[in-house]
Amino acid sequence: MKILRKAYWYCTAYLQKHGMLMLGAILVGVLLFSAFYRVILVLSQLKKTRYIGRVGYTTLATLPRDIQEKISDGLTAVDETGTPLPSLAERWAVEDDGKTYRFVLKKNVKWQDGKDVIPQDISYNFIDTQILTTTNEIIFKLKDSYAPFPIVVSQPLFREQKTRAWFFFTQKKIIGTGTHRIIHVTQEGVRMTELELESPDERLVYRFYPTESRAFLAYKRGEVDVLEQMSGTDGLQEWKRTSITSELRKDQYLAIFFNMSDPTFDKNIRQALNYALEKPAGDERAATPLNTRSWAYNKTVKEYARDKDKAVSLLLRSVPKQRFTIEMTTVANFQQDAEHVRDAWESLGKKAVVACEQSKDVLQKSDCKNLAMQVQLHITNAPNLSHFQVLLIAQQVLPDPDQYSIWHSTQQTNFTGYRNPHVDKLLEDGRKTIDKKERKSIYQDFQQYLVEDTPAIFLRRITLYTIERL
Repeated sequence: MKILRKAYWYCTAYLQKHGMLMLGAILVGVLLFSAFYRVILVLSQLKKTRYIGRVGYTTLATLPRDIQEKISDGLTAVDETGTPLPSLAERWAVEDDGKTYRFVLKKNVKWQDGKDVIPQDISYNFIDTQILTTTNEIIFKLKDSYAPFPIVVSQPLFREQKTRAWFFFTQKKIIGTGTHRIIHVTQEGVRMTELELESPDERLVYRFYPTESRAFLAYKRGEVDVLEQMSGTDGLQEWKRTSITSELRKDQYLAIFFNMSDPTFDKNIRQALNYALEKPAGDERAATPLNTRSWAYNKTVKEYARDKDKAVSLLLRSVPKQRFTIEMTTVANFQQDAEHVRDAWESLGKKAVVACEQSKDVLQKSDCKNLAMQVQLHITNAPNLSHFQVLLIAQQVLPDPDQYSIWHSTQQTNFTGYRNPHVDKLLEDGRKTIDKKERKSIYQDFQQYLVEDTPAIFLRRITLYTIERL
């Protein structure tokens, strides 16, 4: 007992003298461990890190789809033909003529924090949609029939999680169900500049740049080792230890869009300008706005193969009363394409002037000189979709053949101002028709009418490049 009493006195005396120092040391140790825990964890699990450059402004909500799909999954997935497949949902049923969709979740699917994915976790911000859940089902009741709905819910889902950042503090973190989890995000305001992902096998650091020229400079400086989805190569094919691969994107196309409110461009003029242009052959050709792999793609639409005589004949039906001047707006990536279009149209104008002066059908010969087209190019980083005459830009094609948002006359996103009652009806029927065979017939008719009417000249599919340091 005397020994225990003596030990107690010694400990008490020691703590009275050095207790605050010991407490401070313990607190500092805990704080340092919290601060350097991530660093220690990274060093203990060294993985290959790839620094990847992408072009474009983005936020967490607008990440490129291929990056989102690394982090998480949707209720469905989509194959290359635009057909929905099971993903988080193992199956689904369509009820009430396409107004109700019932999805049954797969069992034992987990979030990245280990928690089960349950119907109550499924969160899509839909308007005019009632969402009901059971123990393993999520039911969407729509206001109107909407056939593309299974494609819409292929959008990857995310959940907000609170994690411990420091000893006394927590932070919000976005998690998914995919192979890669978000480790760190760097932002300037709402704009994301860097995104760090991690999987069991690799670490990916995406760096986002406002323009391709900035991205190329970053590669040359060594800030990134890979550039993805670039429209050009900037001469890097001449660099040693650099690999360049190309991909023809069937889901993107380049087209010339007419401002349909401009009286210059009646149907004869639009078709004449179409016939004046050389189009690529084979897989590169974009004859309609649909993905060439789509189950609804129409291979029989008018091709508008280059035919100068046909183009001149159409121009002579609509000889303008004033000088034919066209302003074509495009971005730097497509300047070379725009120059080829300008040269072809101006050449057509010269030929049309001669044909007009020799034609017996044109009585006002003084008007013939107005066919001598003058095409002015306007190169910009951000085309104004509400103010243009002719616009040469690329468009992304959605997996479903529904084109309502871009071509229906009631939509604000119909930036050409195109109006055609028959096309409107086809688009309305197409998104309400559930039977796939009937939908295919509707969208094939839509493509025929649209291409014949020529509110746009569809040119080619887009080739994108991946540039990688070896």
